[in-house]
Amino acid sequence: MVPNFRINAGGSGNGSNIYLRGIGSSSISAAFDQSVAINIDGVVVNRGRFIHNAYLDMAQIEVLKGPQGTLYGRNAVGGVINFITSRPTGEFEGYAKARLGNYNSRKLDAAINLPLSPVTNARIAVSAVNRDGWVDNLLTGNNIDDRDQLAFRFSLDREIGDTARIQLTYEAQSGDDKRFNIGQILSLIHISEPTRPY
Repeated sequence: MVPNFRINAGGSGNGSNIYLRGIGSSSISAAFDQSVAINIDGVVVNRGRFIHNAYLDMAQIEVLKGPQGTLYGRNAVGGVINFITSRPTGEFEGYAKARLGNYNSRKLDAAINLPLSPVTNARIAVSAVNRDGWVDNLLTGNNIDDRDQLAFRFSLDREIGDTARIQLTYEAQSGDDKRFNIGQILSLIHISEPTRPY
């Protein structure tokens, strides 16, 4: 829903090309930095593959357009996408959300705050997505485009005095995504209009 912001699936199915105001990069190589930088909690993860991660328990997502090299360093000519995760609070609280859908689709998002002491707080967040495939392999009878993804984050904040805080975060994700790459499929379809004499 951001004007002049576009994400295209890569041809290899292993990442995406990100464009802000028409500026972006068409390569998704592991050794290639995007022209639009991606930061997660201030850490640069400037690869097109990271846009497909499970962004669980987010506080906010910022899209900064235009060159951002002064604040974010090199490879931010097109702009920056900041993913800011929710941090622990001093309240014992949490949430759980579940979604069910066709093709045995199940999605669970949950998080809980754990106040460990007056100066130490922890937060645990988890997200799981499962879905059966909807395309049958006529030879084997198996579904071939299913999806299984699991993400987990543990955050720990400790106040040190009145003006300092230590923030630790551990995040792990695993996934088995066999969905079709729409960009790759569409690139194989060539539609030509008949020429009209004038």
